[in-house]
Amino acid sequence: MRYLANAFSLQMVPDGADVEIRTIRTEDARDILNIENLDRGCEGLRILTARSVIGHADTAAVVSDILGITIKMNRENIKMEAGDELFVAQVQGGRLPEGAQALPEGFSIKFMVVGIRAAGSAKVNRELVGQLLRHIAGELDEEGRGPSEYQETAKILGLPGPK
Repeated sequence: MRYLANAFSLQMVPDGADVEIRTIRTEDARDILNIENLDRGCEGLRILTARSVIGHADTAAVVSDILGITIKMNRENIKMEAGDELFVAQVQGGRLPEGAQALPEGFSIKFMVVGIRAAGSAKVNRELVGQLLRHIAGELDEEGRGPSEYQETAKILGLPGPK
């Protein structure tokens, strides 16, 4: 499921899940979150490709203006699942003035995407990285170099040293 929100809370994340957060450009958010409605008689109208969980009417109005699509306020609590994406439109610069319909001077919106992965998926990746680094360290030893590159990387990743 894809959501559009004005905030992110750890209460949205299932226990033990892995979370990935990345910043995206406004243009990318606009491209991903709205598409043209091609239904007969609705050509030219844009539709939201995510469920709005923006909890404030003024924020919904401002994000609507930025994305070029009508977004309704929806004060709903959600619990994300693996594979879900939460697009966060975070107001920067203070609280929006009451009744704001467009972004006031000195304010900006920062778009971020929060992705949820199944619990333990990062551990699998760490194990694979550890195996790869152990293999590389072995090759480095054969070339006459010590495993210091592996040891340094393993320490950063919290992996065991070479065997």
